[in-house]
Amino acid sequence: MAKPDFKPEWAIEDVTTSNGTDNKIRPTEATRNNGHDYKQKPPVEEINWQFNNIYEWIDYLEGITDGIGITAIATEQQAKDGAINTAIMTPLRTRQFSSQYGIGNTPDQAVNLVGVNLNNTVTSGFYFVSGGTNFPGSFTKGFLEVNTSQASANTFKTRQVFSASLDVGGVQQLAYYERFQFSNNTWSSWQRVVPEQRRVDTGAGLVGGGDLSANRTLSMGTPSTITGTTTNSVSGDTHTHQINLPSFFDGTNNNLTRNSGFQNLPGGLKLQWGRHYIGDITQNQIVGVVFDEPFTQPFHCFAITEQVGGAQSNVYWSLTGISNNVANFKATETAGIVQNIYINWFALGRS
Repeated sequence: MAKPDFKPEWAIEDVTTSNGTDNKIRPTEATRNNGHDYKQKPPVEEINWQFNNIYEWIDYLEGITDGIGITAIATEQQAKDGAINTAIMTPLRTRQFSSQYGIGNTPDQAVNLVGVNLNNTVTSGFYFVSGGTNFPGSFTKGFLEVNTSQASANTFKTRQVFSASLDVGGVQQLAYYERFQFSNNTWSSWQRVVPEQRRVDTGAGLVGGGDLSANRTLSMGTPSTITGTTTNSVSGDTHTHQINLPSFFDGTNNNLTRNSGFQNLPGGLKLQWGRHYIGDITQNQIVGVVFDEPFTQPFHCFAITEQVGGAQSNVYWSLTGISNNVANFKATETAGIVQNIYINWFALGRS
């Protein structure tokens, strides 16, 4: 449509009407909000103001466009040709211009390229490529975004991002690959990249995580206090463990109803005990007790008792020598020879 020859000039001058009022009066807020009512006769001053306001806006906008040489709105062809400088571009015309280069296109608007060498596809744009060469991996088709606006003379000239559907265990996933063309026109290898929208979320007992727009740290939550009845469990951002107390101790014949045995305790302590048949003993006889497990240090505590048959005897014992393997005791008795004697002993030392 051609530009009109005349502008809608109206009530340009400020004068007084024959009724003694200004020739232009802005309608009240109620009138501006609701408009005129049925069969209402608007005052001439309000009509003059409305027409004059329309004229002033047109005159203002024309002054802007005339100042930069704009005389029309671009047609689609003019937008695509990009050859004139006297037409204004609407958002639609801008989209029509850029889409022919693939810029800003959605997948269904991508420029279709068949049988191309991706090494030669260096014009910024968004393309659907198929049947060409230099694809990442075993792909033969997919979407290719080419960007040269981020280029740097010291890093790269062109950035390509390739995306396509990838079968992972029977599930279709969208895979992304990226590479760069350097200033010497060589290309880096394709590297698979992960979209920053993908997330690493924590499970029970962990804290941290999030999307991949930044580095993420996964940490173990602070565990709750362990008690004798605690079980192995996780909940929320914490966890707990069951304690297997018997596993803290090791030994052989660690049953006090047996004749001998030992038990290692946490911290390096060792308990040992035994029952041995001595037979007949006489006054001042030396009896040696051989430990089932040698101590690394001599024992700190030793106890010994004796029995004749099933009864306590009147023999007294005194320690005469110790080593890591043996404790020697001297028997002192008051009734001559004591026959058929057993001794029960208990020792505490370091394992």
